[in-house]
Amino acid sequence: MTKDLSALAQRSVDGLQIALLVGRAGVGKSMLAGDVAKATGLRQIRLDLFPEDAATPGRSVRALARMLRVPRSEDGDVVDDLLAGFERMGRCLLLVEDVQWMDEVSQRTIWQVVRRATELPLMLVMTCVDTSGPLAEGVALMLRTLERGRLVDVVPFSETEVRDYVEEMFGIQLGAETLRRVYESTDGVPALLASVAQQLRMTESMDLDRALRSIVDRSRSSGLLVQQVGDVMDEASTQLRAALIALSLAGRLTSDQLTRVLDLQGLPDVSAHELVATTLVSSDDEYALRLAHPQYPSPILAYATGADRRDSHLALARVLRGVESLEHRAAVATVRTVPELLQEIDDRLHDAYAQVELDLAYRLARIGARIDESYAIEVVLAALRTRRPQLLRDLRERLVDTRPSVTRTVALAVIEDDVEGLRSASRRLARVDPREITDVRELLALAYAFQYIALRLVAEVVPPAVPDARRLIDEMADRQAEIADIDPAWGRELEMLELGLQLFVAATDFQYTTDVRLQHLDELRERIESSSRPEAMATTVAAMKGIIHHLHGDLGPARTELLRAVSGRTLAGPDLSMQAASALIDIEFQRGAWDTAHVQAHRQLTGVLDAMRPPQWGKPFVLASLVPACRGDESLITKSSMTRSIIEADHVGLAARAQWAAWRSVAVGGPAGTAAPELDALADAGRGLGPGAYLLTVLRVRDHLAAGARHRALEALGAFADEDFAPHAIAYARHHVDALLAADVHDDEAAEREFAAAAEEYAAYAAQNTSAPPRLYGAVLAEDWALHRARLGEGTPSRLAALLADAVLVTENCGAELWRDRLRALHGRIEPEAPLLLAPGGDPLSVLTAREREVVTLAAGGLSNRDISRALFVTVRTAEYHVHNALTKLGLSSRAQLREVIGEPQDSAA
Repeated sequence: MTKDLSALAQRSVDGLQIALLVGRAGVGKSMLAGDVAKATGLRQIRLDLFPEDAATPGRSVRALARMLRVPRSEDGDVVDDLLAGFERMGRCLLLVEDVQWMDEVSQRTIWQVVRRATELPLMLVMTCVDTSGPLAEGVALMLRTLERGRLVDVVPFSETEVRDYVEEMFGIQLGAETLRRVYESTDGVPALLASVAQQLRMTESMDLDRALRSIVDRSRSSGLLVQQVGDVMDEASTQLRAALIALSLAGRLTSDQLTRVLDLQGLPDVSAHELVATTLVSSDDEYALRLAHPQYPSPILAYATGADRRDSHLALARVLRGVESLEHRAAVATVRTVPELLQEIDDRLHDAYAQVELDLAYRLARIGARIDESYAIEVVLAALRTRRPQLLRDLRERLVDTRPSVTRTVALAVIEDDVEGLRSASRRLARVDPREITDVRELLALAYAFQYIALRLVAEVVPPAVPDARRLIDEMADRQAEIADIDPAWGRELEMLELGLQLFVAATDFQYTTDVRLQHLDELRERIESSSRPEAMATTVAAMKGIIHHLHGDLGPARTELLRAVSGRTLAGPDLSMQAASALIDIEFQRGAWDTAHVQAHRQLTGVLDAMRPPQWGKPFVLASLVPACRGDESLITKSSMTRSIIEADHVGLAARAQWAAWRSVAVGGPAGTAAPELDALADAGRGLGPGAYLLTVLRVRDHLAAGARHRALEALGAFADEDFAPHAIAYARHHVDALLAADVHDDEAAEREFAAAAEEYAAYAAQNTSAPPRLYGAVLAEDWALHRARLGEGTPSRLAALLADAVLVTENCGAELWRDRLRALHGRIEPEAPLLLAPGGDPLSVLTAREREVVTLAAGGLSNRDISRALFVTVRTAEYHVHNALTKLGLSSRAQLREVIGEPQDSAA
């Protein structure tokens, strides 16, 4: 394995290579990582992590910046500065140990560095116990989707491997009984085997087999790591024991801090050298001391009496500052000190919320809950206010064991992940009677939970399961004035939540028609605009209206509202933001603005990767690969193994995949019958084809007929139910399908009649959506009608001629060359003597590669090279390279000339 992984370093000369080593503690990840790093011979940058690092936002980023000699940067520039630091470093290896202990801010930042460092000569070696957390999740995703290295599950040795290891290390051939005892004691974990080896070297016995059995027997009941701690603690002086206990409780202390902690306990100092010599302690780059293994604190604290712990907590509380001091004071709180501590926590909580330091508020709430169970509601509310309810997952077991309450119901509801869990959570929330809630905080938490669950279910396209919040809305409206008198901040928060819930009810109450729901949203918009509500409320209304219009097939109004929504600074939550962005991408794609759609898809993918919500990965990956796939380029899907593992994990991703397959088949061609089964499977799943279902049925029937599966095509007609959808869209789709079915059985008269009717309805549909006409369906209709006329050997009706001309123009501007050439060839078969009359225009970017088209579109919109690098997650140097190449190919001397040559970029503001 060492040889295989170190071989990746040879490929890093051409760009980033990664070795992600995953396995439980002590399994040997660090040994393997060290061997790999040594074998590569590359210059090393080593970032070691420990449990306490997770509590300090940005600590690991700052440590990495120091190693790269990067000056202190503003938050917005730190990614670029770290990338520049790696570029200066040249070819090197970054070793990151125990990623699970990295603080979340650093994880997100370093993930952005990694995903933009693909062209740097960098070898990244990472170890972690699992692939949870932003950085590990992102890297694991990269390894599953791109050829960037290997993800290795590091597992314990088998019994045979244990025998071979001992024989190689010591020349001992173990007997069957000794081998069994060694294996059972160590469970094949390399770190424990290494511990056996270390103790074996220290024995003076000449009978190594007997010595080995003795070590195993002595440590079998407690474990070898525990035995190591015991050997030190049994012989340790009073001050050494106290120092180790303090490090177990504090996690990390400077030498000066540790000296003061011991002094406050009336004990002499212990040198750093003496501590490190125990092998239980290590020293980091800042000359601070910490335990060398995350499993050491528990066995060390087993040697601490209650008095030892109390004395250490009291000393640490005086030596440390801020929240760290407060945590130690809370650990030794008494009946006398609890009231003062809770008052301090309340004051700090108030200040944290006033300064919008939500992570600090959550940490303070957790401290309060340790000394007063009633603070559980503060913990839940703080997690919901940060919009990170996943913080509550590690409290699941404690919550399950508590008595039933609103707090418990809310907390267990918001940590559900899958759709069925969300449905169940929705039902539990609906059973809570808000009139019986006396604690305002519980009322707020319930409102946040309703909002969160509703957003998740709407994003998963499960509107009937959205919880009924009417009782809660009425109660919140009745109590606003009363609560505002008690606490104005609570009153404002309650009003905002009540208004937000009204938005969701208005948007998702499907007992009303689309027109009625849109009217309700307009009334709420007037109420918002006439008050001093935050911008987020107005953009949320726009997003909801845009999504409803899109679901109804009104692409023009949908585009207007969605552009208004995405131009705002914020929406109500990431799920709504993603759904709005996805709808806008679909609209841009349908109207033929493929460059805009592609850039927006990459922006959405960037945002989702930064947010690191795995359930949301499927659809953005599909959308980001849609335009390249339809242009015949390699895509994220076709060249990756994530097609099933990620997309099939959720219905939304599966729906996007089906649309991707359908449009790729239309644009690129290929074997008939490859796209329809994807749409069939989606329809059979019981949740429909999603937005544009009626129009997608055209592609579904078309592909079945091309494959000779008429019976499946007829089954697909079931999609044309009496639903609330744009009338002209339904009429166009129905006539188009009827024309295909008639042509399939050579009923030429009926086919011609239906094609003409489809063209008429399509024109009416496009006229109603002038800002976003579905031109791709016009191109599909033109191709199908032209194929029918070519089979008959007849000429081109005027309506078909206009459709065909627009189809050639839109496919040329989209860069769909294979589709464009097919349309040109069809015209040549029908009208060999007549030229194809196109509207003036053409694509000035046709000489550029797909990546250069992206860069030019962004540059024409006024983005700098740094902005482009962030939008497309490449380095600044790479962005500069593509801009230079594009300008050269277009014959331009400066980016200022781009707008003159290619016109105003398509909705660059979006």
